[in-house]
Amino acid sequence: MTQFIAGFFVLYLFANLSSNNLSTYHSEGFTIHQITQSFSNVFIVEQYDKVLMIDAGNPEKGDVLASKLMDIGIDPADIDYLILTHAHPDHAGNAQYFKENYGVKLLVGTDEMEIVKAQGKDNHLCPRGPLGLLIQQTHAKATYKNFVPDILVKDSFDLASIGFKGLVHTLPGHTPGSLYIEMNNIIFVGDLIRGQVLNKKKPAYHLFMCDLADNLKNIRMLADKAHIKWWYPGHGGPLSAQKIKEFIRSN
Repeated sequence: MTQFIAGFFVLYLFANLSSNNLSTYHSEGFTIHQITQSFSNVFIVEQYDKVLMIDAGNPEKGDVLASKLMDIGIDPADIDYLILTHAHPDHAGNAQYFKENYGVKLLVGTDEMEIVKAQGKDNHLCPRGPLGLLIQQTHAKATYKNFVPDILVKDSFDLASIGFKGLVHTLPGHTPGSLYIEMNNIIFVGDLIRGQVLNKKKPAYHLFMCDLADNLKNIRMLADKAHIKWWYPGHGGPLSAQKIKEFIRSN
């Protein structure tokens, strides 16, 4: 019982203390805006006078996100592409909103289409601990409007073909078609790993992961990329490469 009370308290923090927070980071050749909405991150990357969006937040928040973008001087109609690291509702919730209202093109992993067609429902979730079970019964039940991707990624995709510098790779684990995006010395990793709820820059295993050994192997694989200095996860963060190494050593 104590664990579930603690779970409810953390879920309250999860849903309320990080609503529509904005952080801006500068890296070599581009600017990253991180909008946090109920502890789920939406990233806007400005590079070469082009705008890339990574993940689209929780369902029914499109108007709020669009307003936030306008507040920081970005017209949603100027977004060239939206990459979904995976198709769960807290990452793909407003994909159709941005496509329908602003003509944003969508890029998704090929093996995410089962979840996309189910409007975000995933029958293969593996919750970890009381908080994971609690979220499975609440936030994870959300659905979103149907959308049709413009680009499907089977293995990898060179962003140069759409005017950006970077690479998109598939990395199954959290979901079958999860993606990560590598741009210069940073990576956007979706739900491969997360920041803690009360210490967002300290890495932690995600609350939904079926095979922790395989998950840690994938984290190690990306950590071996010596040029990567910062990780941007779907929840919490950013996480420094040093913190990731400490996480690996402790697990």
